[in-house]
Amino acid sequence: MNSGQMLTSVLGEKSGYLRGQGIGAKPPRKRGLSQIDVDAQVSEIEKKMEVKMKETVEEKLKEQKIEIERTVQEMVNEKVAEILATLVKQVISSSFKFRNED
Repeated sequence: MNSGQMLTSVLGEKSGYLRGQGIGAKPPRKRGLSQIDVDAQVSEIEKKMEVKMKETVEEKLKEQKIEIERTVQEMVNEKVAEILATLVKQVISSSFKFRNED
């Protein structure tokens, strides 16, 4: 234990200077974050943001897929309706021709 540590342990710390060392000597900061702490927090926030962004993108892709499937189904239904209408007209036309020939 050095003399500064002994003074601190005997006399205690006072905000702004070390006792017995004068105003110029500052005690180590207790509340401050070290660069390692800051880096760890930044890394954690980046990971959370990455997960959230991935979830958001996946959700939007799912919504787009559903919308595309709905649009395709509507197009298929419309085309089927057109084909059926054409077939019905052809059948009716054929049946009239068949009746007229009798």
